[in-house]
Amino acid sequence: MRESLKLRRTAAPQQPPVSLGEARAHLRLDADAAEEDAVLANSLQAAVDYCERWTGRALITQSFELFLDRLPNRRLDIADGPAGAKRTAVFLPRPPLQAVTSVSAFDGQGAETILPATSYFVDSAGEPGRVIFDSVLLPGDLRSGNRFRIHFDAGYGDASHSVPESLRQGILRLCAHLFEERGTCGLDRSAADAGALTFFAPFRVVQL
Repeated sequence: MRESLKLRRTAAPQQPPVSLGEARAHLRLDADAAEEDAVLANSLQAAVDYCERWTGRALITQSFELFLDRLPNRRLDIADGPAGAKRTAVFLPRPPLQAVTSVSAFDGQGAETILPATSYFVDSAGEPGRVIFDSVLLPGDLRSGNRFRIHFDAGYGDASHSVPESLRQGILRLCAHLFEERGTCGLDRSAADAGALTFFAPFRVVQL
C-alpha cells in the first residue's frame, strides 16, 4: 500500500505570485474602488490556492516538512561504495525544489538525529526533486512511524516575476471569473469556464 503523503507547510510565501493591483488592472477596476478589494483579494487567494493544488507546485518560495514512515522501494544500484550497497530515492512534492535544509531520523524513544549531509544527496535537476539516501549510513533503531523528516524549500523564487507567466495568466483568469461570477459555481467549474486549466495544464506534476 502506498504511504499517504504527510506534508505540512512551515513557512508561507512572503508575497503572492499575482498582486492585487495586477488583478484590479486585469479586471479594469478603478484604482479607488477600494470597497471591492476584500472580495477581489479573496478571489485572488482562492485562484492561487487552486493553481498550486491543481498543478501540485509551489509558486513563490515557501518551506515544507515531509514525514515518512519508511523509505520507499525506489532503490538505485550504485557502482561505488561497499559491495551490495543500495541507495533509495525519496521524491519531494511541490516542485520546483530549491534546497533541502535538513533531514532527520527519530529513534525508538523519539530522539531526533540530524543526518549529516554526507548520508544523502539532493538532486534538484529534475522535477520533482529528490533526496537519495545512502542506506549504510542511516541509524538503526528507528521508531515505528514518522521515522524520517525532511525540511525543504520550494518555489520558483521570492518575487512574482519568477513565476512562469502562463501560471500567472491562468491565476488572473480564474480570479476574474471568481470575482465576476461570485457564488454561482465551484472552483473546478470556474477554472474550466475561465480557461485557466489551459494555462495550468503544462505545469501539472505527474504523481509518483
